[in-house]
Amino acid sequence: MDTKLILIEGMPGSGKSTTARLVHEVLWQKGIEAEVYFEGDLNHPTDFESVAYFKNDEWHRFLEEFSILRDEITEKGCPEDIY
Repeated sequence: MDTKLILIEGMPGSGKSTTARLVHEVLWQKGIEAEVYFEGDLNHPTDFESVAYFKNDEWHRFLEEFSILRDEITEKGCPEDIY
């Protein structure tokens, strides 16, 4: 197989994750090294939405603008020095 990237798209609940897991398993069974990434995973190589970066002043302005959600936002955020 010459393909280096397999994308699976579909409507919510249509079986994308199940299909991705099955494709991953079949590839491994055939001796083909493979990685599977799901939307929203922090280790997803192209899911920039989930790993947005703010400079310190931008972060504080963001928290002020959405102060009603401050607790939820800070719970999901990670300080830069974690990585």
